[in-house]
Amino acid sequence: MCRRSTTGRERPVVGPGQGPTAILPEAVIMPFARIDLIAGKSPEYRAAVADIVDQGIVDILEAPDGDRFVVIGEHKADNLLYDPQCLGFGRSPNFISIQVTSTAGNKNETKFAF
Repeated sequence: MCRRSTTGRERPVVGPGQGPTAILPEAVIMPFARIDLIAGKSPEYRAAVADIVDQGIVDILEAPDGDRFVVIGEHKADNLLYDPQCLGFGRSPNFISIQVTSTAGNKNETKFAF
C-alpha cells in the first residue's frame, strides 16, 4: 500500500518497526553531525571543523567513509549561550557544540573515545 506525499510521489505506508532502520542492514550507520559555532568563521575554518568531525565519525564510530552529512549552524554571540567554566572546563568565545546522531547504537567506550 502506498500513500501520496505532498510532492505527488507515492511512498510506502509503514507501521511500527518497519521504518527506514527496519529495512536497512544493521551494519549500516548513517550518521548526522550538527556543529554550532559563533558566526564569522571563514569557510576554510568551517570546512576544517567538519572534516575533523567527519573523520572521527569514520575512524571511531566506524561509519562508512562517504556517508558524510554535516550541518553547520552559525550563531550571533548572544544566541549561543554557554557557561565558560561549566564542569571545570574553560571555554573560550571559540566554543563549538558538536552533536552526532546515528541510526545504530554505539558502546559507551566508543562514545567516550569520540
